[in-house]
Amino acid sequence: SPEARGLAGPSLQAAAVAIRRKDPVAAAAAIDRAVAMRAESPRIRMLAGDLRLALGAPREAVTDYRVALRAWPRDPRLLNQLAASLALVGTRAELEEALRLAEAGLRQQPHYLIRATLLDTRADLLLRLGRSSDALTAYRELSTTVGGMTAPESWHRLGGVAMKAGDRPLARRAYEEALDYGRDYPGREQAAAVVAAPVAG
Repeated sequence: SPEARGLAGPSLQAAAVAIRRKDPVAAAAAIDRAVAMRAESPRIRMLAGDLRLALGAPREAVTDYRVALRAWPRDPRLLNQLAASLALVGTRAELEEALRLAEAGLRQQPHYLIRATLLDTRADLLLRLGRSSDALTAYRELSTTVGGMTAPESWHRLGGVAMKAGDRPLARRAYEEALDYGRDYPGREQAAAVVAAPVAG
């Protein structure tokens, strides 16, 4: 109804404010209100998925993104968001599905920033699926893509797959890039140890 359309947006805004205030209960309730009012709206469901991800609820985000995807099956950002959510909580079958979604998003030839995000998601999924060789190739591509590696975690993952592949020089360079961000992240101590180790003659 027109009344519901008018209330769903403010409910999502309220959810965003609650997330910033670190009030997950109020945020979840506001998201649920918006979804209840506009259950089939792809825009509301996409925004609800984004907010649930920010809230640390990827499984619930998956449900919202799937509804939105029915209306916008070729939207590259939406394909990435669903794939990234499945990467956090998915079974192996869902991880395989997520990889297909990321690749479908890349086939849409998106804007370079969305493309970089999709490449990152694809590389992460390949790593989670145990396809180390493919993951190394994907991370190499990501590292040379404009807007690709923008956080230490991505460089650290490249370092990890390079170590598994026996490419210690590449691993060292990747870990150095990760450490150059100057902030803590999971695995920082391991990266520092590799960088500090003597270079083989």
